[in-house]
Amino acid sequence: MYRYTFSLLFLIVFQLNTGAQHTSGTSIGNGKITTVSGTRDTLNDCLGKVASLFIHIVKDSLRHTNIAIQNIFDAVDTLNHDFRLVCLQFKICKIDSIDNWKYDTVNMAKNDEAEMVTLYNVRKAINVYIVTDIVPGSGECGFAPLPTAPGPSKTDDFIILKKSCIEGRN
Repeated sequence: MYRYTFSLLFLIVFQLNTGAQHTSGTSIGNGKITTVSGTRDTLNDCLGKVASLFIHIVKDSLRHTNIAIQNIFDAVDTLNHDFRLVCLQFKICKIDSIDNWKYDTVNMAKNDEAEMVTLYNVRKAINVYIVTDIVPGSGECGFAPLPTAPGPSKTDDFIILKKSCIEGRN
């Protein structure tokens, strides 16, 4: 489950922030991708891009990260494997930790994520926040916002993921 969620979240953020063309009516058949605009005509099209990841692990009230760093590297390896056919690679630039445990449970109703990303986001990277929980929630593994305005924004390029999903428990 975490493999698909992690991949999906990165794909959404990457497509929205690289100016990718969006088309409707996409179908796949006989190794061909057919779109209304014809921007992609084969599965062999290659993006040739590297997306920079800045990983922020939020500590709990006892100042523990509660996640094995190797699991993060394994998740990114899986992500790179999933996107290899389109020549898209994800590279971890840095892993840090956030000592403010109030962000370890992100309350979307209170806009906790807005404060967190304003304080900790790094420009020109996909910021990945790894937390214990996201509330209110219905079992999802993470959250990625849609951009609010055209052009790069310090707070648009982020993903929040649950530790349990990276650990492979959800």
